[in-house]
Amino acid sequence: MSVNCTKYERLRLYYDGECNLCVKTVSVLSRMDLRKRVRWIAYQTLQEPPAGLGWRDLERSVYLEGDDGRLHEGFYAFRALSMLLPPLLPIAPALWLPGVAKIGSAVYRLIARNRAKILGGCRLADNRPDDA
Repeated sequence: MSVNCTKYERLRLYYDGECNLCVKTVSVLSRMDLRKRVRWIAYQTLQEPPAGLGWRDLERSVYLEGDDGRLHEGFYAFRALSMLLPPLLPIAPALWLPGVAKIGSAVYRLIARNRAKILGGCRLADNRPDDA
């Protein structure tokens, strides 16, 4: 999976704006975005989900979307960001080593499932329809 980010491309990261852990993580990552390549979007501000996603998808995981519409979910979104955010560049090669994606995805899912318990105040259920 490659990340193609030309100087003209602006990526979009969709996250849960009602999750304290998510908001704090985005706050840290957005400060690392020295070239302003990413638009950080709380999915709750959207009128409808991005193409190919439903509201439940956005509740469960973060998504990074490129201008080409390619979506990177969870760990893969973070791995893609590691190639784009200068302070993360030193760890980026390690995230591409064999086996790291399997472990990273499992850790991401574990944290995502339990994020209401981490930093508190996270609402995991939404009353929106499942898809749009």
